[in-house]
Amino acid sequence: MSYPLPLPRIPLFSFLSFLFAFGMTGASSWAAKTWFVSAGSASGGDGSGWDRALPALAPALAAATPGDTIWLRAGTYMIDETARIPSGVSLYGGFEGTESSPAARRAINFANETFLRIRSADASVVEIRDGRDIRLDGLTLTGANGKPGVVLLRCAPTVVLANCRIARNTAPEPGAGLSIREQSHPRLRNVQVCDNHATGAAGGGGFFVDSTSSVDWHHGIINGNIADGPKGGGALILNVSAATSTLLRNCDFYFNEAGESGSALALTGKLELRDSVLCSNLARAAVPGAPAIAEGDRAQVVLSGETYVTGNLADRHQPRFSNEIAGADRCELRDAARISTDQKGPAQLSLFTNRNDLHTIMRDYFEPPLSTGEPRPGQLVKQTLPAYAGSAAYHCVYLPADWQPGRSYPLLVGFPGNGPYVNRVGDRSGGLPEDNPLGVGLSGGNGYIVLSLGYLDSRKNLQPAGWWWGDVQATIAYTKEAVSFMGEKYGADLSRVVLIGFSRSAIGASFIGLHDDTIAPLWTGILCYDGWESQADMTRNWYRHDQASYNYDLDDFGGTGAARRFQRLAGRPLLIVGGRGDIVNLSAQVQWPIELLAKTHRNHNVSWAFRDTPERAAARAWLTRVLTVRARL
Repeated sequence: MSYPLPLPRIPLFSFLSFLFAFGMTGASSWAAKTWFVSAGSASGGDGSGWDRALPALAPALAAATPGDTIWLRAGTYMIDETARIPSGVSLYGGFEGTESSPAARRAINFANETFLRIRSADASVVEIRDGRDIRLDGLTLTGANGKPGVVLLRCAPTVVLANCRIARNTAPEPGAGLSIREQSHPRLRNVQVCDNHATGAAGGGGFFVDSTSSVDWHHGIINGNIADGPKGGGALILNVSAATSTLLRNCDFYFNEAGESGSALALTGKLELRDSVLCSNLARAAVPGAPAIAEGDRAQVVLSGETYVTGNLADRHQPRFSNEIAGADRCELRDAARISTDQKGPAQLSLFTNRNDLHTIMRDYFEPPLSTGEPRPGQLVKQTLPAYAGSAAYHCVYLPADWQPGRSYPLLVGFPGNGPYVNRVGDRSGGLPEDNPLGVGLSGGNGYIVLSLGYLDSRKNLQPAGWWWGDVQATIAYTKEAVSFMGEKYGADLSRVVLIGFSRSAIGASFIGLHDDTIAPLWTGILCYDGWESQADMTRNWYRHDQASYNYDLDDFGGTGAARRFQRLAGRPLLIVGGRGDIVNLSAQVQWPIELLAKTHRNHNVSWAFRDTPERAAARAWLTRVLTVRARL
């Protein structure tokens, strides 16, 4: 067993609206106008407000001039002919119908999804020609049959697609979902291209970039796309110009399918995949069966950052692992990028068919980048306690975006899982304090202070250990002082402190968090994901703690160690999502109020806290209930 990660979060729409506000600029701001559209509203509205909304998109597009924006209330908009977006005009979907700004919308993958569905055959949903200063935001573009769903021709980098889903389009040409051609260089931010189908021989089920174009794409999901042809399932990139290259960053390719090779992507030009995952893609044929193929003298693929190629399959009838890059001499690995080499031989087709995977669900929050200096609202900051100056010890603190001096906030305290860690479904973990975003995801960015700690290794000047507990007593001492510091310095309410854990740190919530009578009383409750301390595993030293940890009592691994620690919970609330260990039997003995929740996905990472998942909804409701009750005492 292995154990991972942590993250922080920022509301998706406000985050990306800030980053890409330039995408909605056009003519002079004094002339800008907002057009309101609501599917099914009474005809006769002039589009000047939600109560006077136009009933369809077409009249709004006809009336809009450069600098204008069109706001679409959630619903399905059936369109009879391709929506052609003029320069300087932007479309925003995802409105409930009461908002006064795009930042007030809910995430697109929740209740307020806005569909543009083409009903005509041989027509695209959206086409942008010679586009500048255009933003499509919060839309699901679907239904094309015979032409690509979205076509971009001669588009400048000021054409931005953000928070969009391009889904279920079919075309007999490359790029059934998204076709980028004729010197187009758009920017994509948090875009999903899924379940599109290229019926021709050329491939490119998901998207296509021609030899004159490029795309700068951050945070993408490319999943479930099919190419009937032999090459290029999720993406076909034909980018042979030496002057252009394509960057895909934080883009995950899952469950795409092609014939002989390139089940995820095929290219003849230049591509960099950074911090991305190619996983669970299927090449229907046995040879060569690679998830990616690079062909031609000008082909070059760079895998950088933490890009990981794993769990891909070849041969539908006799599945086997296939993670190689066809044209490996044109592939360069940089940084911590890796291609799995330990997956060989027969594989289970369920890796491809079992699609309950977090990587196919769009995020609605993103963690802020790690920074230094004095903590500030909405930022994740690396910090060392004053008493530990000169040591390698540190923690990370997140102050909520609504933090104000003098106010009191509940505190979420967590440790990371083991790391560095990767598995065959593309989950990753770093094992350090900054790799623990669970608390930030659960908080939604507001209302909670989040403290991310490490397991300290006193043999290395108290440097946080990536694997297991380090120095148990040193870790306990730092934890107690850090919790106290959060109260003194930032207003953490020390009567409302919840310990949260994942994997290694779910076990550690007991082994460290309930280790003795000095640390156990800190917690109002404990919330764990994918694990809890098992006495059977501790007794046989399954995790080899004795090689990675020290300064603990040998009796901790005796036959009653886990039970003794569980007693220190003393009736306080405990929620465990996923793994159970011996917790059911322990609870039966002492009748503590524990709650168990099964997880709905196959993953072993904490990104469920950054997506609209049942686990997150249940965990947030539990936190509210536990801390509200405590506040009333």
